[in-house]
Amino acid sequence: MKLLFATALATLSMAASQAQAQNDPHDPQKETGMTRGAPGTGDASFDELDVNKDGYLTKNEVMGNPGVAQNFARIDKDGDGKISPEEWKAQGRHPGD
Repeated sequence: MKLLFATALATLSMAASQAQAQNDPHDPQKETGMTRGAPGTGDASFDELDVNKDGYLTKNEVMGNPGVAQNFARIDKDGDGKISPEEWKAQGRHPGD
């Protein structure tokens, strides 16, 4: 009985590890809601828009802010589909406004 319990526990542990590894907070295609994420940037407007707290802004996250949404491609200088804190700061406090 103890062996069966230990095997079940090991299986659950492995499944949890695999699920966690699949949640890449830097891949905008894998947005799954709240993540552990990065600490705030200190820029309240960026941090408020960063809904999943991964340290980046994606198009989905900025849809509620038309000024940012309309200028997303211009702000996303490296074209990786997300706005980094550095790209945000380079545009000023409220890009697109």
